[in-house]
Amino acid sequence: MTFVKDNKLMARKGKYLPLVGVLLFLMLFMMIDLDVLIIVIKKVDLTIYIAAVLLSLPILLIRAFRWQLLLIDKDIKYDFNSVFASYLIGIFIGLFTPGRAGELARVFFVTNDCGVSTGRAFPSVLIDRLFDLSVILAVGLIALIDFTADNHFSSIMAIILLVVLCSLSMIFIIHPKAKLILQNIVKWLIRNKYWAAKVSSFVDDMHQSIILLKKQTLVRSIGLTLLSYAIFFMQCFLIAMSLGLQITLVEISYALSLATLVAFLPISISGIGTRDIMLISYMASLSISTEQALGFSILFLGAFHVFAAITGLMAICVRTYIQEKPFLI
Repeated sequence: MTFVKDNKLMARKGKYLPLVGVLLFLMLFMMIDLDVLIIVIKKVDLTIYIAAVLLSLPILLIRAFRWQLLLIDKDIKYDFNSVFASYLIGIFIGLFTPGRAGELARVFFVTNDCGVSTGRAFPSVLIDRLFDLSVILAVGLIALIDFTADNHFSSIMAIILLVVLCSLSMIFIIHPKAKLILQNIVKWLIRNKYWAAKVSSFVDDMHQSIILLKKQTLVRSIGLTLLSYAIFFMQCFLIAMSLGLQITLVEISYALSLATLVAFLPISISGIGTRDIMLISYMASLSISTEQALGFSILFLGAFHVFAAITGLMAICVRTYIQEKPFLI
């Protein structure tokens, strides 16, 4: 009984975690010179900024197509219009949930529209998210290495070590014994036999989904992921250019990767607050003022997140009123 009460107490407290990011964001506004921030934003080059905003569309189209490839790989037939609409709605829900967990709502749309089980639909969504996370994690780690290393040789050696570790991780994942090792870890961590069996079954399904992924699908998905992030980092660079920031494409890629990783923490909504602090901290090392960094963060929020929110709302309207399909219930 005490365990159940503790869980309920933790759940109640957990509801307020996303407010931490909002509070951090408000604190930043209290600490900066608002007049300087307004001047920074007013100086934005609208032509360059609009070009950056429009790049959100190809990014979303490429990622939706990648998800469709993963669905096809599992013999799930889902037309691209429905895939794109579901992807947009998933991102829209993810914008308002801690750690963007709401994107898992895509599983519901696949199970409802294609008549497949959650077990078949879930791996495609999770693997799709893992592709994005892998790029952000890799670039973020390289950014940390480059930022903390004393010289270029140390950076190169650390990056080589990172590549080796990633390669070993992939070998471990696809190795037949990996599933047994993970299942034993689950049994050790979860003492309840019922839930341990459930999680072990989930691990088995996920492992099978990964190792049975067709080589052609894997190669195409990696290519699409790299293409989408090349466009994404260029979009961020254009936003920085529109503000006249003295920053390179590599540096802005590092900054956004670190900021995105921090935004995954379940203490904010859409990374508000956490992303801003990381951007301000990293850009300070490049002699970029707090007001300029915050101005960039606000414009980035508008270029990708607001764009995704608007297109997500449009997709919800199309799904609900034109296609007459259920939204979530």
